[in-house]
Amino acid sequence: MLLLSLLLLTLDPTESSGTSDWLPVVHDVNIPWDLESTPLQIKTNSSIGSYDKISLRFLDSTDSKINGFKIQFNTSGIVYWLGFCSDWTFFSMELSELDKVWNIAKTDYNLLVSCNQKQVLNFTFAESTENKCTKKMEGDVVEGIQFYSQDSASDFYRAQPTLDYGIYEHA
Repeated sequence: MLLLSLLLLTLDPTESSGTSDWLPVVHDVNIPWDLESTPLQIKTNSSIGSYDKISLRFLDSTDSKINGFKIQFNTSGIVYWLGFCSDWTFFSMELSELDKVWNIAKTDYNLLVSCNQKQVLNFTFAESTENKCTKKMEGDVVEGIQFYSQDSASDFYRAQPTLDYGIYEHA
């Protein structure tokens, strides 16, 4: 998990390579996406106080909704909500830039979010006070995503670019 956290923080979100070009967000369309193996990047340009919202649905292998994840740009800051796991909660740091690239990744036990190369959330499902959180989110369960119709912040998305390990030799 430490490696995944470091990757979320070290990759330049403005770089584009090969098939990882940005795609326009389309609402209410199921997108095959294994979030446990492919971190998601989302571009926004919403300002604090706009009440714009990133609104994602996490889907299982049958395209059934597992859970929802939202980020909202309130007047007092940016908050997140993870269904069955948390109430609306402020991120751990202030995010003042207008243009933002969000990285969203999931492990078997955590949801990891960074914004403009700063980790803002490392949510451990087992630490939630909601008893359904681990049942809904633990394990390799997210096989698709959907930008819900309430989403007014997400402009573009892509798979997080990967590092090129080809230049390193392994013993």
